[in-house]
Amino acid sequence: MTDWIKRIKAGENRKVEFKANLPRGGQLAKTAVAFANGAGGDILLGVDDSRSIIGLSDKQLSEYPDKISGKIFDTIRPSLIPEIFSVTQKGKTILVVRIHPGHAKPYFIRSEGDSDGVYIRVGAINKKADRPMLVELARQSKNISFDEEIAYETPLGQVDLDTFGKEYEQYAGEPLKIPKLRNLRLTKPVHGDPYATNGLLLLVGDRDSFPYARIQCALFKGTTPSEFIDRKELTGSLVSQINAAMAFLKQHIPLSGKIEGIRRIDRYEIPMIALREAIINAVIHRDYSIAGSDIKVALFDDRLEITSPGTLPNTLDIDEIGTGRSEIRNRALAATFKKMGIVEQWGTGTAKIFAECAQHRPTFLETGGFVKVVFPRPSKNKNGGVSGGVSGGVSGGVSGGVSGGVSFAQSEIQTQILSLLKKNPGLRSNEIREKLSIPQRTTERHLKKLRERSLVEFKGSPKTGGYHIVKNP
Repeated sequence: MTDWIKRIKAGENRKVEFKANLPRGGQLAKTAVAFANGAGGDILLGVDDSRSIIGLSDKQLSEYPDKISGKIFDTIRPSLIPEIFSVTQKGKTILVVRIHPGHAKPYFIRSEGDSDGVYIRVGAINKKADRPMLVELARQSKNISFDEEIAYETPLGQVDLDTFGKEYEQYAGEPLKIPKLRNLRLTKPVHGDPYATNGLLLLVGDRDSFPYARIQCALFKGTTPSEFIDRKELTGSLVSQINAAMAFLKQHIPLSGKIEGIRRIDRYEIPMIALREAIINAVIHRDYSIAGSDIKVALFDDRLEITSPGTLPNTLDIDEIGTGRSEIRNRALAATFKKMGIVEQWGTGTAKIFAECAQHRPTFLETGGFVKVVFPRPSKNKNGGVSGGVSGGVSGGVSGGVSGGVSFAQSEIQTQILSLLKKNPGLRSNEIREKLSIPQRTTERHLKKLRERSLVEFKGSPKTGGYHIVKNP
């Protein structure tokens, strides 16, 4: 049974949107299109932006279902039929407009056309789909992943399998033969002849087909990407890139010793098991259909960032990372890595990361079309000891250190909020969420931290007020 109070308290996200009443214009239709192009979702009428259940009148509850059904049916193509029902909570009744995931993607607003009228859900915001996303939605309707698509310009005989073949045999314990390539969807027939799929070209490191399928590693001086100490561009097979990235991190992350009983135990500052899982995840789950972007591994004095191109798959929310729930973007790559023993079991990678980094928990972010995991590093204090957090000033003309184990990723979001409020005082949480393209729950969490540190305050009534920077924190 759905816990509606819990869902409402959690705020808007990829699968939930609030409306105080029936909106004018095409906003409801855009949300319905975005939900249908993703993992589905619920539009809750009778809940305002502050997550208060205001309910609907008997007249609204009677009239709205037909109006909504008619509007969605008339304005969206291919046709959608919503599921509409009422729910009573705390003595007030709301209307739930449930949009199920569509099977004929991409869905679009008929008046805007099948290119300009396609919307997707990014966090809690509806955004127009760009050309690569339109192609991806069409691919989803065929139930095929990008790495399973045939590379029609590359017959299997033109692919250099030497390096990857040796890697496969080393890890899988068996030779790489054509039947195995077929089973792993790394080759498919075209008029009876075997052709490579995108997945095979990625695995062998075909630079002509995928010049951007690489990892950029960098060690920076300080906490900003302004001065390089060391940098490497890793190309070649995906397996060799993973191993080379790990070698780079082992070279630059300190190894410290600790006496336990009569033994000395050497440990890296950030557990290598966790870092390997994070890099493997970045390689398997990145969106290879996005040209011109590569995976970036950036090591700063206070943190390590691993950034992978592409947003999370439509059915997965950022808050679900680490819960064991998993959705595979590149099925051929994932199946091959599992056969090679590089991946053990679906959904366990992030859980392993959190388990290994219990003292300094990493942060996952989804921003600007990228997924980033940020590992905080212990920073040296004035006495040469090690402290557990990242400290430093908050920019944007507001003073106040960030301490107590707050990772850089968290302080970065808070800095963005402060800078936004400096230019636009009085914004509400939902407006901040929309401008920064972050989930409502994330927005509320960081606003709470800023309030606790007396850097921002809420002025005015709950319905009309907004957030302001504290002049003398």
